Amino acid sequence: MVVTTIGVAGHVCVDLTPAVSTRDLLRPGDIVEVGDLVIAAGGCVGNTGLALRTLGADVRIAAAVGTDPLGRMLLDHFERRGVDTSSVAPVHDRQTSYSVVVQPPADDRTIWHHVGSNASFDGLDVALSACALVHLGYPSLPPAMIADDGAALLRWLRRRRTEGATSSIDLAVIDPASPAATLDWRRLIERAAPLIDVLSPSLDDLRSAFGLAETASLDLAARLADHLVA
Repeated sequence: MVVTTIGVAGHVCVDLTPAVSTRDLLRPGDIVEVGDLVIAAGGCVGNTGLALRTLGADVRIAAAVGTDPLGRMLLDHFERRGVDTSSVAPVHDRQTSYSVVVQPPADDRTIWHHVGSNASFDGLDVALSACALVHLGYPSLPPAMIADDGAALLRWLRRRRTEGATSSIDLAVIDPASPAATLDWRRLIERAAPLIDVLSPSLDDLRSAFGLAETASLDLAARLADHLVA
């Protein structure tokens, strides 16, 4: 039996999810009672890395994590699950990234996110040559990854191709008020696509990246899929 180590890299954070029972959460001057707090590893590295580990895969993660207590808690969470954290870069001058996930009953969630230590992640010094499969999550969120028209992202993909790894990319919805929204995503994806083996964006990911106001539909999804394949 051949054991393959899967590398999972990119955006990681601590997810803080309080149990809430109402949408009426922002009342200046009041104390709003909430329920238990769920603390978990989040971001693509947390979600995908731990899911793969649960399925029995050997997983090595690559990300940027602060040296603060939040970062130590995050690494402990991975290590207790048997995930290899040797390619995690310690960041001394930034707080570990976190998200506060607010999800009232019968409603969509709101996420308050702090990019924190992810800001320094560009993946260029990451050692993943032993990984036959490498998944990179949310390259739009770490600013260093998309600086200079995505130069670090393109170098990352070329390196994986040189190493003979199968590369997988997952995108994220782009905040229109963020620096990532100023990037020409259509041009970058067209340059990057020939270097990607598996690309798994959501329709909302692409609508936000391409600046499309068109309502989500199966027809739009088919047209965008054809465009990516081309």
